[in-house]
Amino acid sequence: MALNILTPTVDMTRAEWLEARRKGIGGSDAAAIAGLNRWRSPVAVWLDKTGQIVPDEPGEAAYWGIVLEDLLAQEFTKRTGKKVRRRNAILQHPEHPFMLANVDRLVVGENAGLECKTSSEYRKGEWGIPQGGVGRRWRDASTRVSDPSAALHGCYRVRQLVPGGSDRRQQIHPF
Repeated sequence: MALNILTPTVDMTRAEWLEARRKGIGGSDAAAIAGLNRWRSPVAVWLDKTGQIVPDEPGEAAYWGIVLEDLLAQEFTKRTGKKVRRRNAILQHPEHPFMLANVDRLVVGENAGLECKTSSEYRKGEWGIPQGGVGRRWRDASTRVSDPSAALHGCYRVRQLVPGGSDRRQQIHPF
């Protein structure tokens, strides 16, 4: 898969990663710009991209999402038999360099990614909300290249309710 790399992220600090993200628009930015992100406005994206504000530290939900990402990827492999690997880089569209993408994992042997998302019991009704669709579509568009066979064409999405809720289902959706 020939994806353009804006910058490797292996040894980046959070501050360095946030600075690199300022060089373009990512999936969560696209949802906010479209007015579909309840936590971030289009103006907040502009202020961030122009260096006029420092993004907040991740909240408790985001923290657990990061911590559980690897576990969800392992569980995806266990349940589907599909191997996944990290792509430790911010990806960039070759013709539209402002279009950026961060993928949780790539599915080995497929032109597909894996999104690992968590939610609490209290927010399970929000799965599939429009901002996720916008972010996913932006990521798909950002990883397209002139040769469509070399692009990231699809995504599997794993969603898991975090422990403590009464519902422990896992959803695996191919897109």
